[in-house]
Amino acid sequence: MRLSWIKCWIAILCLALITGSLLGCSIITSNRTPVVDGVIDTSKYVKLSMYLIGPPSGDSTMDYQSIVEELNESIGDKMNTNVDITFIPYDETDMEYPLVFSSGTTFDIGYVSTDGDPSYFSLASKETLLAIDDLLPTYGKGLWEGMEPNRWEDTKYDGQIYAVPIDGEQYRINGFMFAGDTKYEPDEAILSIGDMENYLDTLAEENGKVVIDIGEEDAVGLYNMLVDLHKTWIPAPGIPESSLYLVNSTGDKTGSLMHPAFSREFLIFAEGMKKWADDGFWQEDVLVASKDIGYDQQTDGNVLLFGNFNRFRAMDSKLANSPDQGGRMLKFIPFCGEGKKIIKAGSAKNALGIGAGSKNPERALMLIDYIVGSKYSDQILGYGYEGKIMDYSLFEDDPVNHELLYIKDPYDKFVFDKTPVQNEIDNILLVNSQFGVPILLGRAGDPSTAVNRYRQELETAGIHKVIDAVKEQLKDY
Repeated sequence: MRLSWIKCWIAILCLALITGSLLGCSIITSNRTPVVDGVIDTSKYVKLSMYLIGPPSGDSTMDYQSIVEELNESIGDKMNTNVDITFIPYDETDMEYPLVFSSGTTFDIGYVSTDGDPSYFSLASKETLLAIDDLLPTYGKGLWEGMEPNRWEDTKYDGQIYAVPIDGEQYRINGFMFAGDTKYEPDEAILSIGDMENYLDTLAEENGKVVIDIGEEDAVGLYNMLVDLHKTWIPAPGIPESSLYLVNSTGDKTGSLMHPAFSREFLIFAEGMKKWADDGFWQEDVLVASKDIGYDQQTDGNVLLFGNFNRFRAMDSKLANSPDQGGRMLKFIPFCGEGKKIIKAGSAKNALGIGAGSKNPERALMLIDYIVGSKYSDQILGYGYEGKIMDYSLFEDDPVNHELLYIKDPYDKFVFDKTPVQNEIDNILLVNSQFGVPILLGRAGDPSTAVNRYRQELETAGIHKVIDAVKEQLKDY
């Protein structure tokens, strides 16, 4: 008798499964936001959370509250959804951004970047983000059909898509800027440190004064100049690019990693920076005081700024809109170098990912699809990692840029696990700040003595251990 009941229940269960399968023909993908008869069913109200990079903490001129309220009113009508957006001030990204991921915070949508810490591919490798390949054709249809396949390819980790690119192709472009009324532009491309020095000397002879707007925090801009003007060097993983990073010195991915401080070129550069400092190209108290001549150009003579193209775009826009500057614009001169090295990064440099713990990933993807295709894309997604305004157009009006050769970043999808050498990296960052930065700014005394001390400190901090760790992990890349 008991056996008969068991058989009966098995039959009932089988019938239920068959019935469910048949019904499933018209309800697909998800029981959270299902598709019924070809239509996405948003009858269930959903509240989402989103983390974005926003304006600096002290910037009172950008208030997103009204924009977010307007967005919520719009998506409430369209998809029965509202969103809480937390804007991480870009001057607090070093501390606040990593906390979003390390604290176990559950989120629906988060800004991710290959430049972030943690980086996008690191988040994908740790399954912090959700693979969205299966969801895209249905819940992100506009994005899926409208975006070029190579941009989706850029976001793939281990064959799967973990984020939606929200900006165009990205380029690492460093150079220098000066006001549009500066009289003497370079007659030829700047291909070496010597070319740059000759140009500065010409400015000084013709106009009597050269001021380089630079502070301790801008020393990396000079370091970028050294790297970009060397024919074969390109940035390599291991040390964050916000500090004095490693380089690939020959183009081979694994066997040529080095820290430029140990090269003859670095010593020559140190001597050059000492000369620039002694010639008065920047203020004597550069290590303790920072000026921002770029936003307030009341200084006589020629004012130059070293930086990347993103900073130029931000400053150019601010100057153009400032009533005090009379529409004065900036001119940007890129360091092409002998190898014309402008490194092309993947589209995952600015992207939105869906948290692996999201309870409503379908609705989250629908929201991303809506925002990216609307006016809110510019209004809300206006800042990239470290506050870089997302405007990477390649100053197309300048004919010289038609000849630029773009190099694909060979480490674009490499995920460096820094855990085994975290202590060494932390020590190296301190050494870079204490001994490297003063050399770059020409304020470390005798260059030969200072460089030797810097090398010793790097070795003590564990620079070779970090290089070995990167090489070992690159073997499987």
